[in-house]
Amino acid sequence: MIIAAMYPCPYDVQDRHDHNSSIIVNDRLYAYEEDKLTGVKNEGTVRFPERSLMMGFKELKVHPSDVDLWIFPTPAKIDYKSLEFFFTTIVKAFKGKKSDFKSWLHNHTKFVPHQISHASLGIFASNFKNSMFLCMDGGGDHGDNRNFIFGEYTNNKFKIKYQTKGTSNIGSFHAFLTDALGLAANESGKVSGLAGYGKINNELVEKFSSLLTVSKNGIHFARKRYSHTKLNLEKIKPREYNRSKFMNQYPSDNNISRLSYKYLPQDIAATGEFVFREKILELLRLLRLESTSQNIVLGGGVFQNVTLNKYIQESNIFKKCYFNMASGDSGLSLGSALYASSKKNIKNRKNLLSPFIGPSFDESEIERLLNQSRLKYKSIKNIEKEVAKLISQGKCVGWFQGRAEYGPRSLGARSILADPRRIKSKSRINQLLKKRDWFMPYAPSIMIEYTKDFLDQPIKSPYMQIALNIKKSKRKIIPAGVHVD
Repeated sequence: MIIAAMYPCPYDVQDRHDHNSSIIVNDRLYAYEEDKLTGVKNEGTVRFPERSLMMGFKELKVHPSDVDLWIFPTPAKIDYKSLEFFFTTIVKAFKGKKSDFKSWLHNHTKFVPHQISHASLGIFASNFKNSMFLCMDGGGDHGDNRNFIFGEYTNNKFKIKYQTKGTSNIGSFHAFLTDALGLAANESGKVSGLAGYGKINNELVEKFSSLLTVSKNGIHFARKRYSHTKLNLEKIKPREYNRSKFMNQYPSDNNISRLSYKYLPQDIAATGEFVFREKILELLRLLRLESTSQNIVLGGGVFQNVTLNKYIQESNIFKKCYFNMASGDSGLSLGSALYASSKKNIKNRKNLLSPFIGPSFDESEIERLLNQSRLKYKSIKNIEKEVAKLISQGKCVGWFQGRAEYGPRSLGARSILADPRRIKSKSRINQLLKKRDWFMPYAPSIMIEYTKDFLDQPIKSPYMQIALNIKKSKRKIIPAGVHVD
């Protein structure tokens, strides 16, 4: 059976980010994000994830007309006219009479709610037979505006115990915190990086905590926005287009920015991160009593926070925690595709899902591109030895091999490599290559047999979704790979 999934739905009127596509052909998988192909971060400027979808068909050597089942997120309202145009003109999957389209659509499409897609990626990628699931984000989408669901997965069924709708949630709290620091909406990951340089302010802890209420129905945030912001056109960079940086002005006028104005940015970040994780840990302790399962999968944008994930892992509230490779909306197409495949009795996998399920390129394609770009190149037999030599000399190396990784982390298929022993490696990559803020950290990859030598707690983190503490004796050895905290 062939399943194709997309997020968002074609021609969705809602402004979405993290467009992505997935395809399942029997036991072969493909999943990838649109922004990695367009070069527009958190891609939301296209009508649907066309490039990632077509690259998937090319990778798995199938045609859109071969697809048995198309999966989309549940829309607020099904737009038959737009879907007919998509299936007839764009992907050419429907070739029948116009009068037969609605019947064909009914038999060949399925709509999966936003939060169920989050939960499904965690459940089916982890391969737990029985598990709790918890999904939290800023508020889903128009078709499923829940920001929180908690339940159990048993006997191949999802049973939701608690759920909450709307935007007054812990995800919005973190978004307001990001905003108060003058950072754009899609830069919430920078708060954790900055927090390492700050101190927790007890007065601010009380102020932030007073706005958050924890119950089995999630975490309610008493959010207040006092005015709308204007377009900030000076922030537009055509070559590094990031719409969230100019669609609004930061910081905006909201209750978190008003509470924070007299404190240092790094202390605001440190305090906000502390309150954020403490409230979530409080919620997790409440929910732990609601199930006999020892396992939990955690999904939604909230769990893209690697520092939060570290504290959850170390809390031992659960015996096994699973953080998937794409907790945010970039994981929704694959989550929905796996959900649909489970309903069709497609056999489960035996191992954790590999993140290397993106597109690949053969040598002739690569050579053609090099020639078109008029770059000098040479073929090396022992490339690992040559690259190790370059890295040891302080060079930065672009490493490109096999199928690309799915999710927000560079995991060795599309990565920038540098020597973690040289403190300058971090600043060179941040300032010259990535053009990121100076305080942002980098994670070193490490062979599993050496984790006991370097880490206080040698936890497996195959998708780079958990921050880990380095032993004091090793911090001076790899300064570029260790954050300030």
